[in-house]
Amino acid sequence: MQTPYRPLTLVQKYEFAVLKITSAGAWPTLAIRAGLDQAGALPKEWGGGMDSLAVRMGSLFGRSLVRQNIAFMVRAVDHEDPRYFILGEGSVGRRTRWAIRQTFIARNDQGGWMPAYSRFAAQFTTPMIASAWTPAGFSATRNLRATTFGFGFVALSDVCQEFLPDLKRVLRGHPENGGHFAKWRAKIH
Repeated sequence: MQTPYRPLTLVQKYEFAVLKITSAGAWPTLAIRAGLDQAGALPKEWGGGMDSLAVRMGSLFGRSLVRQNIAFMVRAVDHEDPRYFILGEGSVGRRTRWAIRQTFIARNDQGGWMPAYSRFAAQFTTPMIASAWTPAGFSATRNLRATTFGFGFVALSDVCQEFLPDLKRVLRGHPENGGHFAKWRAKIH
């Protein structure tokens, strides 16, 4: 039995945005992305030392801050719900399609579905705003590529959210409820 839909309050929607920026999961993502940019020297004007890595991390944090605040402002006006809703049943293909579909649609406060206007607004405008503080400046091609990667990352995140409960259940299951790795953990302790 599915739980009845409960919309978030405006405060809860902002708290959701803040968590997307500052949660424990956000920091490793920023660090990996900054590390990749550092390895590729992107943008090259920022150099390659540790101070450059910090600048890249700051820039990516700023992008996240801008993206989430733009998305929140749109959600506040059009009553979108930013949460991912797990399907949790059906074939892998069906669940994957469901997850990818939620990259482009969102629930509204009445429980129905609508285009994810907040995501579109945030994904398309953030690269343009961020180009104001990067040395490379504005480039339509680079901004379109950033938008495309942004949507791809959201889709990947949604797919992970769909299947993570299954993975947790499998890893916690059996050998006498200690999980599949219980025997291995016992050997190393």
